[in-house]
Amino acid sequence: MSRPHHATPARLHDRGRGRGRANRLPWWGTAAAVLAAVVALVAWRTAAAAPKPPQPPPAPGSTSSDVRPDPGTSEGYWTPERMREARPAPMPEDE
Repeated sequence: MSRPHHATPARLHDRGRGRGRANRLPWWGTAAAVLAAVVALVAWRTAAAAPKPPQPPPAPGSTSSDVRPDPGTSEGYWTPERMREARPAPMPEDE
């Protein structure tokens, strides 16, 4: 009895080479893709490890802003009882 055509030793040896060959990258294409990935990874790591530029020092003087709210909006809030229970806000201290 003869073997079926698809099971010949020549076909077994060729398995995976003929079909799908057009979809595979040549060895140099694979090497180029790996090299590009390594270069991108090194560039990303280098950029992440780079020291941050120094921040400019704050301007001397007050850091408050001039806001002029409508005086009528707070009149109803500050009742005599709330004024008695009010505590001063903590202020920053000079070092």
